[in-house]
Amino acid sequence: MFAKRGVVPGRSTCSRTGTGGLFPHVLAAVTLLASTGCERGEKRPAAAPPPRMNVLFISIDTIRADHTSAYGYKYDTTPRLARLAAEGARVVDAYAPMATTGPSHATMMTSLYPMTHGVVKNAYALDEKHITLAERLKARGYATAAIVSSFPLDRKFGLMQGFDRYDDDFGPRQPGSPLNWEGRKLAREFDRPASATTGLAADWIRSRPQDQPFFLWVHFFDPHTPYAPPREFQDAVRPSGTPWPADPLARAAWQYDGEIRFADDGVGRVLDALDAKGLRDSTLVVVVGDHGEGLGDHGHMEHGIHIYEEAVRVPLLLRLPSRIKAGLVVDGPIPLLDLEPTILDFVLDGEKPQGLQGESQRAVFESREKSNRDRPIFLQRRLFESVKIEEKYGVRIGKWKYFLAEPDNARELYDLSRDPGELENLADLRPRIARTLDAALSVWRKEQKGAPPQQLSAEDIERLRALGYVH
Repeated sequence: MFAKRGVVPGRSTCSRTGTGGLFPHVLAAVTLLASTGCERGEKRPAAAPPPRMNVLFISIDTIRADHTSAYGYKYDTTPRLARLAAEGARVVDAYAPMATTGPSHATMMTSLYPMTHGVVKNAYALDEKHITLAERLKARGYATAAIVSSFPLDRKFGLMQGFDRYDDDFGPRQPGSPLNWEGRKLAREFDRPASATTGLAADWIRSRPQDQPFFLWVHFFDPHTPYAPPREFQDAVRPSGTPWPADPLARAAWQYDGEIRFADDGVGRVLDALDAKGLRDSTLVVVVGDHGEGLGDHGHMEHGIHIYEEAVRVPLLLRLPSRIKAGLVVDGPIPLLDLEPTILDFVLDGEKPQGLQGESQRAVFESREKSNRDRPIFLQRRLFESVKIEEKYGVRIGKWKYFLAEPDNARELYDLSRDPGELENLADLRPRIARTLDAALSVWRKEQKGAPPQQLSAEDIERLRALGYVH
């Protein structure tokens, strides 16, 4: 059997050595306590190590940073995220690796690029050879649970690795639910609303014992299409009396904003449950978007086909009282690739596992360093097998963002400092810069391990088609 940490079998722990650095009044108290035990011949156990911090990881599907009031949006879509930003840190430029749910979450949970972990589209499964954040924390004694809210994160796609509980049961199809697409009825729901996810997460937090640290991942799906927020949340994001717009895009944006407000309310209720349990000061909270949404920008309403800013720039907020300064603004850019090493650095106090492609940003969040504005951020479009352009890659370095699409070899270059909407392609006007970024992109692509194509079942293809993921 192993001895308890800090206790050597058969040896008294009453030794008074090693106390020279204590203040006199503390030394006196320690001496008195130690001598009392030693006079009875007792072996006093060493003091217990300080409790390890919990991790609450919340991901919100399909949320554009520029449609959140936490990031300055003109409508009040995210009052709870704004409060969280005031209590902790907000990253100005955080980037998803791809504008698709499965690949982005696989990257967050492994700190590997999609081309390396192999999940380059939804319904591709994460190989068991890849060690997840949950597996690493479970091995250190953490209780682990995930409550996800949509079919692309179904356990069959591999992200359940390392979780004691993985709740992906969205219940049977309800009468009248929008799940009868393509003339085919499906037995199960594709997703669940924030209200259901919130209840499950809050109940799990309330049930936790105080003596075991936990890692809880909560995923909200609501900003995803179809946009159908509860009426009270739709009404909350526009001034009272605002008429319903005639323009379809304006109507969709209003409903999309209402979905964000609905998810934001869910985040707030989970945080309230954490605070009510007395775990606020001992929990690292991470709230992040998995990708954005087109909303008509660059001619695309949803996501996946593009890697422009509206599709890959996402909210990222962290809170850890006493370690992360309240109201801290981190410029970035920070890729979601960095989340796992950053979390592990915080909770394991500096340990850095081998094989991760991301970098810990703990020193940045503890205000000991500035973020590297010239850090290369690499992006990839999800795999489409039925369109002409099979691949599209991107890299941002400083103010410059570059795209390469194959097999057409179409190139794009944008100056984000002057053109944040990526409307003026400068590839032909600034060829030297384009060549420099193209070379960086080429080196990065060669460094990725690659993964063989995966086959999807007919049932999975049909369910993904219903969600808009198969074209």
